[in-house]
Amino acid sequence: MEIIKDILESVLLCGGLTKTFIMYRAYLSYKSLTKYLDKLLRAKLLMKDGSKYYLTDKGKVFLKIYKEYYKALKELEKEYESLEKTKQKLKEMLSKK
Repeated sequence: MEIIKDILESVLLCGGLTKTFIMYRAYLSYKSLTKYLDKLLRAKLLMKDGSKYYLTDKGKVFLKIYKEYYKALKELEKEYESLEKTKQKLKEMLSKK
């Protein structure tokens, strides 16, 4: 999912990119990029006009939802780490006399 986010973000920020520029910005091989672009075109998250790829409205919504998901995930990970520390403290308290 992160690769898809990188591709969509690159296209959005630049207002349309060629396959070569997307490949460099997303750090992908040509073969991998082609696979992702095909998937994104089929899902209608990107559209192609000439040699450039553009983000569709659906792609913008996908990117927005992904960012919200990622932010919530990071918050949950922080909360989990905090709970694990609390659990460890409780275990230490049980083992001390």
